[in-house]
Amino acid sequence: MEAFFTGHAFDPHRHDTYAIGYTLGGVQSFDYRGARADSTAGHAIVLHPDERHDGRAGAENGFLYRMLYIEPRLIRDALGPGARSLPFAPAA
Repeated sequence: MEAFFTGHAFDPHRHDTYAIGYTLGGVQSFDYRGARADSTAGHAIVLHPDERHDGRAGAENGFLYRMLYIEPRLIRDALGPGARSLPFAPAA
């Protein structure tokens, strides 16, 4: 998915998937794990399945981003039979 937002983007919600995003322009701001996070152009973000987050523009000119949603089973399959757990990124 690719989207552009100014101001409010979306209310708090969760996904059943990993959400892997790339900020193309502007500042993407969101609340995640009890803290504000900002992603600027050229930065990637990773949101884990079932983690609550919201979204808004962190600057007046808005933000443009791409997001890929990947089912956890696909990641587990890609890691192979020796994988003990799904990958975890401590920060968004």
